[in-house]
Amino acid sequence: MALDGIIFGGMINLDEAPSTDKSGVRRQDSSISYSSVRRNGGAHRIASFLRQNGLDVEVVDFAPSWTVREFQELIRSRMTPSFKFVGLGALFRMNTEILYLCFSWLKQTYPDVTIITGSTQFHNIHLIPADYMVTGYGEHAMLEILKGTAKWTEEVINKEGDTRRTVDAVKHYPAFPMRNLSVDYEKRDFMQPFEHTTIETSRGCRFKCAFCTYPVLGVKKDHTRDAQDFHDNLVRNYDNWGLYRYSIADETFNDYTDKIIKYADEVEKFSFKPLFGGYIRADLLHTRPEDIEHLSRMNFSSQFYGIESFHRPSAKSIGKGMEPAKIQQAILDSKAYCLEHNGYYRGTISLIAGLQHETEETMSETLNWCKEHWKTNNVMIHPLVIPSTLANSPQNKLSTQYEKQGFTLIEGEQLSEDDPELIPIFQSNQIEPELKNQIRLYMRHLTPSVLFTRWRNNMGMSEKDAVLWVIKNFWSQDSYLDFGMDHWRMDDWYVCGYTDEDMMKSFRQLGGVRAPMHKKVDFIENYKKKKLDYVAE
Repeated sequence: MALDGIIFGGMINLDEAPSTDKSGVRRQDSSISYSSVRRNGGAHRIASFLRQNGLDVEVVDFAPSWTVREFQELIRSRMTPSFKFVGLGALFRMNTEILYLCFSWLKQTYPDVTIITGSTQFHNIHLIPADYMVTGYGEHAMLEILKGTAKWTEEVINKEGDTRRTVDAVKHYPAFPMRNLSVDYEKRDFMQPFEHTTIETSRGCRFKCAFCTYPVLGVKKDHTRDAQDFHDNLVRNYDNWGLYRYSIADETFNDYTDKIIKYADEVEKFSFKPLFGGYIRADLLHTRPEDIEHLSRMNFSSQFYGIESFHRPSAKSIGKGMEPAKIQQAILDSKAYCLEHNGYYRGTISLIAGLQHETEETMSETLNWCKEHWKTNNVMIHPLVIPSTLANSPQNKLSTQYEKQGFTLIEGEQLSEDDPELIPIFQSNQIEPELKNQIRLYMRHLTPSVLFTRWRNNMGMSEKDAVLWVIKNFWSQDSYLDFGMDHWRMDDWYVCGYTDEDMMKSFRQLGGVRAPMHKKVDFIENYKKKKLDYVAE
């Protein structure tokens, strides 16, 4: 079959220092990124769907890691008279200079090839040159674009007024619910058994949290994947590639008990033992404690909790008002049950800095609980983000009703390394260089953008105040090393030979907050070589 198109896939690309080899020498093209060895689930899902519809589509992973020369070589090697499109899928923000140059070259060199970018959020990839950009679940939208019948609008992408032809898949070509959500890999993907891949069991979320900008919220009817489709897909992946570790990308996996039971029953039929992780609503573990048993039966033992705050007025302001002590006990119970019955548990507590009613004192109370009760597990803290009403990303209650939600809009405030409060941190010899790099990246939250508004909460805390607090009380503290790896970044350690048991250790026990960089670089470079050498059979 003649190749119809390529989809490049990438993950977050802004979380590591300049690339070096094992001796510490900076690589010849330090502008590319080796941030993640995780495959882009969306790119492989779209490709699987298009293949089911008669197209031959190849996925090229680790998009931010390809140089312009390598990108050009790959495109030339795949170009045939039947070639129709090149896609680029992004899970997180991927507006990199290298990818901009790659796709600018593609547009100039092959003007008849349709360029399609896609992500759940407009701002993740909006600056990459493309003929079309798809937002939302894109299977049906992709088919319409390739047929030349897609509905689109011109959307502003920057302050200069430049526009992009945008296809709103959620509005015009909804791909939810979908009963078949299989993701099938091919020989030319060069999958390795250690990999931690992404699947879905449903689309949409039953909840409507005030800060959330996911496109499909308030879902009430059954929106789950067929059990047999789930079963057969995982068996194929294990039999063909040895895969058993999965991230489930559902916005809330434990929204309904019947859903958990449905997949736990299938997992117990397998001849192998898969390992799952994903988003779990912690308050439901208290409301329905029996779900803990079913999650354990499924071996859903990596649990990401969007706690946001243990200060009840702050959590209540965004729709999460359960008594914090009940939530705390529920996640501790889930942790204990998984360890007892599966011998494995990874938990992440995700927090938002700067919510309504939040002060430095209340945020300290939340963090102190984590320091006391959550060692070796993971904590994430992000400053509150309020999308601009001028932007193309989905809006939330905070962006459309910010005054009612307790916020005022202010002029943007930035941070630099010579800020008086940060100089001691960057000059300290007691803080790991990698943590200093994390702080630099964290400061980017304050980068001016037409896509976001800057805020002050009803207690007087500004976005800059929140960022500074997190830097000083979290990233730059030695106690950070007592936490551990989050579920989404474990591939970086697996590629270095670390085990599931190792992933339950703290950063201090692992010997650092990042796995050895050269191992990750070697893996991606080897993958690229295989791709460039690959000839279709």
